[in-house]
Amino acid sequence: MQKVSKQFISNLAKTTNIVEFMEDAYDCEFIFSKSSNWANTRCPMPNHNDGNPSFGVNTEKNTFNCFGCGCSGDLIKLVQDVEGLNFIEAIQKLANYQGIDIETTNLDIKYLMNELNETLNKTLQSQIESSYPGGLSEIGFLITFSKKIKSYEQKSNNNPEFTSWTDLIYQELDDYVFKNDYKQIEALWKNFTKQAKIKLKDLSNES
Repeated sequence: MQKVSKQFISNLAKTTNIVEFMEDAYDCEFIFSKSSNWANTRCPMPNHNDGNPSFGVNTEKNTFNCFGCGCSGDLIKLVQDVEGLNFIEAIQKLANYQGIDIETTNLDIKYLMNELNETLNKTLQSQIESSYPGGLSEIGFLITFSKKIKSYEQKSNNNPEFTSWTDLIYQELDDYVFKNDYKQIEALWKNFTKQAKIKLKDLSNES
């Protein structure tokens, strides 16, 4: 499964000038401070009727913070919130704005889980660090989750219907890890055993 590379996302958020983008995309007019790195404009958030220029951009860090509604983040987060886009859609919009192609990697969590062992070789370690925001800190969790998935696949006698379902779990997990959405990762972890037991029971009733 292809996904956008971590390095590409980092570079995109840092190199796309947030002030210039907002001027072009949202017709924002900025007031630049003479004594700091901040520039202010009216907040573009759809749920904030900003009567004052309370939306600040740190031109040095290329980040934003609205002192009225409290929203904050980088350019990708801004595009998501203003336009109601998901993470990948926001990246695509910014890539189009820059006139560049999205860089992808074929590395996915299922591959990592199947390849991981107690001794990480340097090549695999490099792939992990360049592809996942959490890097090696996530490996212990991935190994544990992998063992749980494999144990239930074995209980199903590697039933094709069951393993097709676990492939979807891998894809969902890959998406959450990539986005650093740990609330969804925790929910997926908590629900997996319950869902797996139900599916095993259904398969047993069918046989």
